[in-house]
Amino acid sequence: MLKKDRFTATEIAEVLCRADDLVLEDHATTHNRLRYLAKRDMLPGGVSVDARGTKAFPTIAVYRAAIYAELMALAMDTRALEAVVTAAELKGSRPFAPSQAVEGGFVDRGGLLNAIRGVAAGEDWTLTIAQKMPGMGNSALLEARFEWDGAAQSKAENARIDAILGSKPGRTRVTVELAPLFLNVIAQVGMPD
Repeated sequence: MLKKDRFTATEIAEVLCRADDLVLEDHATTHNRLRYLAKRDMLPGGVSVDARGTKAFPTIAVYRAAIYAELMALAMDTRALEAVVTAAELKGSRPFAPSQAVEGGFVDRGGLLNAIRGVAAGEDWTLTIAQKMPGMGNSALLEARFEWDGAAQSKAENARIDAILGSKPGRTRVTVELAPLFLNVIAQVGMPD
């Protein structure tokens, strides 16, 4: 495991390439994606580490980059990725996963941190990005949520919520399985603070 607090875009790309067991000839795409994310300030918490403007990012950015790289492989644009960033910061998801238990109750660290800790504890977590249809004065939008598979909403529950909001059921949904995405990253960089 790399014992570091910060990673450059190149180092993050190398972590992701090793996590996916890519051969050297297949690294270019991942490196290009990470340079794009770094240049567009889509990886938060970057600090300049040299006169050229190279930035180093906290450990949490390695996990965000892993998600972004998965979504970019589907040609999802940055507007869709911004919804993921917002979802990563949300707190208050219920019910709690077993990995969120602490003495005397549960702790909610935010969607992305909950998912990372859950995967490290052996839980299955997903990131779901869904199109929400317009209804009751709301325009169509993308919604993203990190979900513990023990609490994932069923299609019937989603349809019930859509009916309450006066919108048609969404037809488009992308699901990212986080355990296979994060396990090799956790082994390399550890847990974020």
